[in-house]
Amino acid sequence: MVTSETRAVSSFKKILSVSVAAALIFTMAVGLTACGSGSVDKEISIDIPDSDIVGNRVEAPVKTEYFTDNNLRTIEGEYEAPSYVNADASDLIQIDGLKNKEVQQTINDKIRGTFMEMITDTNPPPVRGAKLAVRDFLDEEGNLLPSEITVDCYVEASFENILSVKLWKYITYGSYEYDNCCWYSDTKVLNFDLNTGNELKLQDLFADNVDACKYINRYTNKLLETTDYESEEVFAYTDQFQIKLASPFEGFSDDVEFFVSDYDGSVNIILDYRTPEFYVGDNGTDTTWISIPYCEEMGYTEKFDNEEWLFEDEDVSYSLIVKPVDENHKVRMQENPDLSDVGEMIYYNKSLEYYDYQSEGFVNYAKKLYDNVEDVDGLIKDVEKYRKSYDGEISASHYYNLSSESVGKYEILSVDEILSAESIVGEDYYPIFYDETVQYITMDSTKSKIVGIDDLFVDGIDFEEAVLKQMLAKKAEVEEWTAESGREFVWSDKTEEYLKAMIESINGFRLGNRSLAFSFKYNAEAMAADYIGCDADLLWYYAYLCTGELYYRDFGCKSLTIFG
Repeated sequence: MVTSETRAVSSFKKILSVSVAAALIFTMAVGLTACGSGSVDKEISIDIPDSDIVGNRVEAPVKTEYFTDNNLRTIEGEYEAPSYVNADASDLIQIDGLKNKEVQQTINDKIRGTFMEMITDTNPPPVRGAKLAVRDFLDEEGNLLPSEITVDCYVEASFENILSVKLWKYITYGSYEYDNCCWYSDTKVLNFDLNTGNELKLQDLFADNVDACKYINRYTNKLLETTDYESEEVFAYTDQFQIKLASPFEGFSDDVEFFVSDYDGSVNIILDYRTPEFYVGDNGTDTTWISIPYCEEMGYTEKFDNEEWLFEDEDVSYSLIVKPVDENHKVRMQENPDLSDVGEMIYYNKSLEYYDYQSEGFVNYAKKLYDNVEDVDGLIKDVEKYRKSYDGEISASHYYNLSSESVGKYEILSVDEILSAESIVGEDYYPIFYDETVQYITMDSTKSKIVGIDDLFVDGIDFEEAVLKQMLAKKAEVEEWTAESGREFVWSDKTEEYLKAMIESINGFRLGNRSLAFSFKYNAEAMAADYIGCDADLLWYYAYLCTGELYYRDFGCKSLTIFG
């Protein structure tokens, strides 16, 4: 039940502060970091007439630490597929769970209409040279028939009463088998206001005193400052594609295609044939996007807020804002000495990575850990000891790596350490020692205080009982996985005792946007072997009960202090 207290909590969180990176990056699609100054630049201010306002009037800066998730469900929609459609790989989604069924139907009709339009259109997208490339694939009557079409649609974002849906199409002509084919991809995006079912424009996501188009163009130009479009220089890579400038960038228009990301709240600008100045992929016909992370100039956390809860499911859940990684702001420290004089297979490496926008207290703490780790002399002494006790050549290593990230106001340090040694006789390796540990350390950047597991739950919540409940809920998952491999997951009468022992050994946690993971003093698989003694290939499944993600919504977000 959504009470006035719940709405008050939702409203209160809107005024909390957030640390936002001021840099430009590329993620799976190229990323641009937004500003985090807390003030609106005069160069990007705008005065929009009241008649053009969509949603509530909101002025930047807009401060928040986390988002309110929509309580929508997605269901599979049925459709009649032409023979050339790969029905197994094509998915039509429809939404369910809105109280207003008329709005829900409006949204579903638009998603279905766009899906069917894409799946029945046999023409390639209007890219240069496409018509010429497919002319060999006409039938006797002059109709263009593809050998396959796949269309997949999925929700990219569902929070703050907005919904963002992306549809991706892959169309093939000819046959790969006979090396006589060509293919194209196409992307369409739909962004909705769940209050009305109306589609959103880019400006609707920004505060009313910010010109969205000028904002994204300004930061895109920053990215391109050192790029000469006439050269062959690649100015950015994504996980899949390289991006070049095919012609001078003169700015995106107000009607540019975009979607919102559920992971970090970023606004993502589609790059494809509609933005010909960007050459995407090997042949210039691929699709990717520029990701502009959430910033205080974006107003959608308040624009579409409604005193009336829009969803049938009354439970409220939140998600933390993940700050994007910006390589331009990364600081790296490393020691990797040459130990070839000690032995050809002796390795030592320790490293620390943090970002110059992270808090001074966090950085100093990380540097202290880095400085205090055992130095290379300890490894050399161990190697000499092993040589006296074991035959053959010795292989030994010590890896100590510290990496950092920011989620909301929290800064997280992941400490990974591996110590190993082997005796090598001929072609055989004989293990001497192996130990791997992982620890998460989380700091509240506003207080420069390490946050412990006790601090994660509000007063009155038994965190051990809450964590144990979520661990036990994973039983169905591991039973399904083992059954798929022809094994049976044995639920020992000692399993709960084992999980309680692991909970007592928690030494840190890592926050994600919608879930958390724990680190432990003891190795989860080794502890499972001691408590349960099952077959070795089942130990991982017991360890998963401890190390898998645990979702905030399953704990009940109001039981967690991170959303207070």
